[in-house]
Amino acid sequence: LLNCSYLYLKNNKISELEFNSELSITELDLSKNKLKILRNNSFRKLFKLSKLILNSNLIEIIEPNAFRDLFGLKKLEINFNFLQWFDSDFLMDSSLINSLSLKDNYLELIHQKLLFRLKALTELELDNNFIKYIEKNSFVNLEKYEKDLYLTNQR
Repeated sequence: LLNCSYLYLKNNKISELEFNSELSITELDLSKNKLKILRNNSFRKLFKLSKLILNSNLIEIIEPNAFRDLFGLKKLEINFNFLQWFDSDFLMDSSLINSLSLKDNYLELIHQKLLFRLKALTELELDNNFIKYIEKNSFVNLEKYEKDLYLTNQR
């Protein structure tokens, strides 16, 4: 498993995460599990991870350092969960992300600091949330943005 590039753990009953040994995986799919909380340092030994899929879990909470040390992360999907908010620094170490998808959650606020750090972002999906407020200058830093921005809130 140490030399595995892709790890797909979809459709299981995983409720807790902790990677204790360094793995060379670049893609991790944990969709359709039972994750509720992404704890600090959940992915700390996955230094080569570039794509992380967390769709269709029960995620309500992302602790501030859950994605710490994921410097190479380029694509993050956390769709179809129960997220209402997240710390604005939760992607502090992931400035290379070019695709962020937070569709079909319960988000009400877009933090200005979140998008300010994501200078490589070219795709952002926020549709089907409960967004009521977008902080001033939230999208100022998205110079490379190439695709349409989806903010549909039809719940």
